[in-house]
Amino acid sequence: MKLVGLKTLYNNMRMLDITRTKFNVSINNVIFEIIYFIDSLPHKLAIGIREVNLFFEIDVKNGFTIN
Repeated sequence: MKLVGLKTLYNNMRMLDITRTKFNVSINNVIFEIIYFIDSLPHKLAIGIREVNLFFEIDVKNGFTIN
């Protein structure tokens, strides 16, 4: 899956010299906390669910794609 918006976020982070950023996403009334790391290769998305003790990481591949 290609994450089109991640490219814009990446470019803004580079411009501001930021290597990590945190944001929330709500899907089906579940709030996910996401941290985007650009200081690792491959880049990483750390995803946690606020109401549940659950956390996982996803590699962001070239072209801002994930599995």
